[in-house]
Amino acid sequence: MKDNPYARLYRGKFPHGDRLDKIKRLIKWVMFRPVLNGLFKDTKVGRPNVDVVLMAKMLILQSWYSLSDEQLERECNNGLNFQNFLGYLTACLMLGRSGSSGRGWPPPERTGSSEKF
Repeated sequence: MKDNPYARLYRGKFPHGDRLDKIKRLIKWVMFRPVLNGLFKDTKVGRPNVDVVLMAKMLILQSWYSLSDEQLERECNNGLNFQNFLGYLTACLMLGRSGSSGRGWPPPERTGSSEKF
């Protein structure tokens, strides 16, 4: 695992890993890419497509944990075990484009007002 701040935080909280980490290591997710790529047509219109393997992993998490779109986004942004399963920053950057919250990533700078974001 690459040595980055998220990996260090994850290993500090889960020194022996967790269930999602074990699943992540057991499954060769890239093997699903050819099948998943065939399901989506890239029209080159609008925003670029999200990586199909990442989206499949997110949909699996959503199903396993019975999460709404908003709950999934929150868990992917805040949960170290979800971030580890999805690939740390990849998930956070992608979620800014999800549209469920209408906000981009990173969140807007605070202006000193009581503006909620």
